[in-house]
Amino acid sequence: MIEEVERWLEHRSWTANDWPVERLAALKRASGTSVAVVLPALDEEATVGAIVDVIRRELVEAVPLVDE
Repeated sequence: MIEEVERWLEHRSWTANDWPVERLAALKRASGTSVAVVLPALDEEATVGAIVDVIRRELVEAVPLVDE
């Protein structure tokens, strides 16, 4: 069973390096889709603002991947 799980994970696990943001943006443009980010924010007021700032700067303004 463990080997089966390992094979499953091998084919269904990725890292950020597997998905270059420029390639994702090109695929998004080509397909005409939109991308949204959903953040669970209950009791996270201390950190959610900084996270939103990074998403806006890196994924909305720098590379138009995430839609407003």
